[in-house]
Amino acid sequence: QQMQNLGRQQVSRGFYRQLPGDVMQQQLGTQQVGQTAQYAQQLQDADWQRGFQQAQLALQQEQMDMQQQQQEQERRDNFWRTIGGVAGTVLGGPIGGAIGGYLTDTIFS
Repeated sequence: QQMQNLGRQQVSRGFYRQLPGDVMQQQLGTQQVGQTAQYAQQLQDADWQRGFQQAQLALQQEQMDMQQQQQEQERRDNFWRTIGGVAGTVLGGPIGGAIGGYLTDTIFS
């Protein structure tokens, strides 16, 4: 559209198909190519940045999932240790200790 406008202006000024008009068209063409290249670079940068942010978010989510799994495992481990300790105390003596140790060893092996 800018080239068409320039062509109309050249006709109205009497520069159409003359050196000053051709130079103006060339300058406008060069300017448009530069603007297009700049816009393409901005799009590419935005795309790269979006991909980088998505990768960061995926990594953060994976880390949070791993922490949650570790916390759940620790809760289960503590539960069974407590059960083993209670069994040992309730049953008392070496037999209770053996049963509590067996439960703890069996579950954590």
